[in-house]
Formats: sequence, C-alpha cells, structure tokens
Amino acid sequence: MKFKKLLILLLCAAFASGIAFSGCGNTQNGEGTDNSGNTDLGGDNTGDGDNTGDTEVDNSIKLTDKKIFVVGDSTVCDYSEKPDNYYLQRYGYGTQLYNYLNLESKNQIVNLALSGRSSLSFLTEANYAKLKNEIGDGDYLIIGFGHNDEKSDDKGRFTDPKADYMTPSTGKGPSFQYTLYENYIKLAKSRGATPILCTPIVRYAEDGVYEGKSVAHVTADGDYAGAIKKLGADTETAVADLTEITKKYYSADNEKAKKFHAFTTYSGTKPNEKPDGMDKTHINIYGAKMISYWLLTNLPDGCALKKHVKGGVAAPTDADYSAAINQDYVKPDYTGFNPANHTANKLASVSGADWYKTAFGTLGGASKVKDYSFSYAENKFTVKAGEGSKFAATQDGTGAIFVQIDESKNFTATVKAKVTASASSASDQIAFGMMLRDDIYIDTNITTVASNFVSASVTGKGKANMSRTVNTSLGYGGAMPFTLNAEYELTVNRVGQVVDVTVKQGANSVTTKFTDISFVGVDNTKIYLCLFANRGLTVEFSEVSFAITGEAQGA
Repeated sequence: MKFKKLLILLLCAAFASGIAFSGCGNTQNGEGTDNSGNTDLGGDNTGDGDNTGDTEVDNSIKLTDKKIFVVGDSTVCDYSEKPDNYYLQRYGYGTQLYNYLNLESKNQIVNLALSGRSSLSFLTEANYAKLKNEIGDGDYLIIGFGHNDEKSDDKGRFTDPKADYMTPSTGKGPSFQYTLYENYIKLAKSRGATPILCTPIVRYAEDGVYEGKSVAHVTADGDYAGAIKKLGADTETAVADLTEITKKYYSADNEKAKKFHAFTTYSGTKPNEKPDGMDKTHINIYGAKMISYWLLTNLPDGCALKKHVKGGVAAPTDADYSAAINQDYVKPDYTGFNPANHTANKLASVSGADWYKTAFGTLGGASKVKDYSFSYAENKFTVKAGEGSKFAATQDGTGAIFVQIDESKNFTATVKAKVTASASSASDQIAFGMMLRDDIYIDTNITTVASNFVSASVTGKGKANMSRTVNTSLGYGGAMPFTLNAEYELTVNRVGQVVDVTVKQGANSVTTKFTDISFVGVDNTKIYLCLFANRGLTVEFSEVSFAITGEAQGA
C-alpha cells in the first residue's frame, strides 16, 4: 500500500506539470511543461481514464450563489433542444463541466454557447445580451471561441489573429484579440467576475499530424491558439490551452482519439457494428466529459475557480464511451447516389457541374413518377411537376434537377426562376426554388422522406425559404408573393455550418441564415443542391451559377 501511495504521488506530481496556462492574476511561467516537453493528459495517460488506487479526498469548496457562464461555438454548446439523429451524437464540453465542480446545482452553469458562432458573430445574439445583463460579482466566464473566427470567407465571423488586443481591426478584418478582450474579458472583470480563456480543441486529422495546419488552428491568417495565449499573458487572464492538450493526446494515439468524436451512423451489423461517418470537428458526450475534465483539473493555482474543482474524481472511462452510443438511433435505409449508375438521368453540364433529374418522395403513388418531365435548352432548365407531390411536416415530394457536392466543400449558387404554369390551388404544400438537402432518391415514390434541408424558395401561399431542421417539422423564413410569370432571384451560400439563402422578387427580398444544420444524418459524405418544383408547377430556371469556394470545416 505504501508503494501504491508513493506511485500515486509521483503520478500526481507528473500530472501537475502537464500543460502551461496563464494564471488568473499573472502569467504562470514554467508551470505545466517539463524539460522534456512531455504532457500528462490526466487519468492514466491512455485516455481511458482508468484511475486505480486510493481515492483522493475531495477538499474542494462548494460554489454557492454564483454562476459559471460559458460562451463559445459548437464544440462548447448544448444540443439538447436540437438533438442529432446520430449514432454518437454531438455534445459541447460546456454541457459536462458540472461533473467536476462542487456546485449547489448544475444549473449554476449557464451555457450560452451557440453553434456556428465566432467571437464576433456571437455579439449579435440574444445570448450575448443575456450575458451582459446577468453576469455579476463572484461569477466566472469560460470563453471558448476560435473555430469560426478562422472563416476568412465569412466577413460576419472572421477575425484577424495577428493584431494585438489594443488594435481594433486590420485590413483583413476585426482583431481576434481585441474582440475577445473588449467584449468578454473587460465585461467580466468590470462586473467582478473571473474570465477564463480556452484555446479551441483540435480537429481530427486522419494522418495524425497536428502541427502547422488548420486542425491545430494555424491558418494562412495566423495562429489562433497562439493569439489566445498571448492575450492571456498580456491581460493577466487565465488560459486553458485545450489546443495543446488535445493535440498531445491525438498525436500520441490517433486511433483512440476517434472515440471522442461524433459519428453519424455505423457500418456492419449489431452487436459488432463500427462507428461510421466521423465528424472530425465535433465531439460526443464522452469527448465532452474528457475535455471538461482536462480543462478543470489543469487550472493554474492562481485561478479562483480551482478551489471549486472536485478532488478524487476519476477521468471518464471506456464505460462513458459505451454510454455515449445513441440507443434510439435507427440506421437509415438509404443507398447513396452514384452518378455512374444513373447516366440516363444526367440532364446537362452547367457551370462546371453535372446536373441530374429525379422525382422522389410523396408523389401520390409509384405510377406518378412518369408525370414529371425535365429539360435543358437555351441555357434554361425546366421542371414540370406532377400534381400528387407535396411538402408536409413529415413528408417531402418533389421533382428536382440536382448536383451532387462533397459534404466537405463550401459553395455559392445563384439562379433565376419563373413559374410559367400552375395546375393546383394555392397551398403551402406547393413550392419551388433552390434547395440544399442531406439526401437524394432517384425516381422513387417513398412517403418516409423527411430529411434536413434549407431552401431559397416560395410556397403557393406566399411563404419564403422553407426548411426542415428540427424533428422533421417545416419552417419558413418570411413572406414572399407567389406570382405567375414573375422572375425570382435565388441564392444559396454555404460556409461550413452556416448556410445563407435569399429569395428576391422586385422590391421584395427575404434572407434567412441557418447556423447549425446537419446535412450528414442520412448521406454522410454528400450533399445535394436542387432546382425543384412540385404539385403541378412548371418552373423555368435560368442563369445558373455554381462554384465551389473552399473547404467546409465545421464548428
């Protein structure tokens, strides 16, 4: 037993010398990394967290009457209102912090993080207003941005990591450090609260290399994790270097690191199935627990939150991974579209892409597929839809001319649309427009299609930008007149998790921003852009423009 206790003490000492952080009141130089550069990740260094031996006494002080506010992106946020239909669902680490803190109630953690946001775009959200209204003396603010600040092709989210915290902006855009300091650190400190900066967790890299590229948040614009650490040192703000922690672990065992991540589905047959459709950015609840554990157990001595971290709590184990599997998940009965198998459906090559035709979903019966016709002539696509199709809360039915896109790509698309004939009376089951959706089916009447999609569109009763994003229900982005022979301009722009859709007609314009749409719940590698019409409409689509604009890194 004495030898066992001695071993534990030695392990604890090694653990304490793990990752370098900035302290709450001053920079903790030399705290965290030993001379060899090795990093202790907590638990047993295998990532399984199988801590054996005597249990440490919990001498933590209970946090009473105060709150811990959390802001950040999809790696931090709560998905409980919009749960994924994934085999291993997404969880942000902000949801699991309570496991390792001595609190009166887990409701003392106020997770305001939102998927798809950057330190800049979060400022426009109601959750930022809530933060400003509620944070007070003795509270804490955990700040977890970075992933979406890197989106250089999105002016609403991009911030420049090279400028310091006293420089508001550069020629490229707002300063990352300045945005964090002025809107989060200063806010917390002015209210008597303690801010804690977190560098972003790494994205998974298949090759196991986490140096000098975007998986470790070093982009062509600069080093985002490095900018956060410098900001912490310059402003005497605590920094939890989650980039370094996750980079060290993933580099040490890239195969085990997969267990932390969300997976859309599985391959094989139960009970010997294997996770499939890996989300390389987002973590599951096991990963969220581990990140939370690492964050809190590595807080520097100078940080006031450390005294509220539970002692004697083991790191998550493989049992937590097993528990993360979604027992309600039903694998979709779906075969992905293979262009080689459907050459007869190819209609034209336009704007550098191959466009195919199909009628699918609720069409009114299997024989109704033949009621749809498609053509391309004189730089114009035409869809003539049968009268039996419809869009409803749990059903899609439409004729579509579509292009297949790798899920990993950003793109922008525009088109002009004109309804030249309508055989049905006004209804919201009637619609036309340009749609981005998860899956596609070829010439099939199937009443169970109710997948995620967004669209720049108009319904027969004048609703704009129809979508299905949560629990199979349809939503709309505003109002737009449904007018025969009027010319509509449609735009769909995708940058990672953010999709902007716009429909214009004359002086009328409706733009809708979708910030967290899963397009991988059914087809986990492809997405489909469709020019669509249904229920007796004849629609001409002209001036089609489509272009891939970059890589779609999620967060």
